[in-house]
Amino acid sequence: MMFPWLVLAAVTTASAPTQQGPKAPVSQPQSQAVEQLPQPSSSQSAQQNQAQAMEWLKALSHALTHEDYVLSLVKVQEGRVQPFRYEHGVVDGKEIEHLVFLNGPPREVVRKGNVVTLLDMDHTPFSYRADTIRGPIPDALLSPPADLADHYDLVLAGVSRIAGHPAQLLRIVPKDQYRHGFWIWIDRDSHLPLRVDRVAQDAEVIEQLMVVDVDQLDKPSAHIERVAKAKFPAPSTLTNQGAPEKLGKVTWLPPGFRPVVANYHRLAQLGEGVDYWLYSDGLAEIAVYINPSAPRQDLTIHQNGFFNLVGINHGGTEVMVVGTVPSAALERVASQVTLQGHP
Repeated sequence: MMFPWLVLAAVTTASAPTQQGPKAPVSQPQSQAVEQLPQPSSSQSAQQNQAQAMEWLKALSHALTHEDYVLSLVKVQEGRVQPFRYEHGVVDGKEIEHLVFLNGPPREVVRKGNVVTLLDMDHTPFSYRADTIRGPIPDALLSPPADLADHYDLVLAGVSRIAGHPAQLLRIVPKDQYRHGFWIWIDRDSHLPLRVDRVAQDAEVIEQLMVVDVDQLDKPSAHIERVAKAKFPAPSTLTNQGAPEKLGKVTWLPPGFRPVVANYHRLAQLGEGVDYWLYSDGLAEIAVYINPSAPRQDLTIHQNGFFNLVGINHGGTEVMVVGTVPSAALERVASQVTLQGHP
């Protein structure tokens, strides 16, 4: 039996009145603002280019979080293709997001303000508090960190055509070997992202997000209005988490990585308790797990380009580090974790 929230999109689409003609175009004042964004030139300095690139990044962030739009997009990662439909709107000053996974079992994610609700066929609907849905669009594009330029060079490059739209290329290039870079093509008219590539140090594309259709609206869609009024479960409090038990200490991280989450919880698959830390520089993430009852396996390294994993065993206590950074960075983090009762 399907619960009503999961079929919300189908129900509201079927019940919505037929619209006459195309949607209203973007208002003229918004188009005029686009023309004020700087364009790169061959005579400018690197500092001038970086300053202009930051203006484009801020415009991208503003469009993603303040405008009303619908995106059809495809993510390619590790040879797998996942299509999505993503709808965003602002209703009574509150952001509303609805993400639908279009392949595999039905899955949807809804955010209303700071409450996110997960909907799928295999689990009871679940809500929790968060400012983003952690969907296919990197969170850093929604709110770029203030110190981004300390660890990445921002380069405003050429213009190309993506999904039928003129797009400005913005490259985010890491200043060290501990993180990946991004190439972002930004719609010159709407400032929405049209393509986002995560690239390795050798410029190999390890993840690609491609928008195949973009529909910018001048007001929230009827569907988003209905989502805003829909009732979802109240946000839950996780009862199986507590403060870390100080099984160890992370003593080294790449520059710019800051703590996001720290707790002690039980892994659902294994039923074992672990200390857990999550760190981020705004674009990349590193998660550290300390498991005091792991099997004796000296070193584990798993590389797939996007998510890498390194595990080091210290006399039965395993340090596992997972992240969206090169495996060499994870191995250094894991090797420099000091464990309680170990030198």
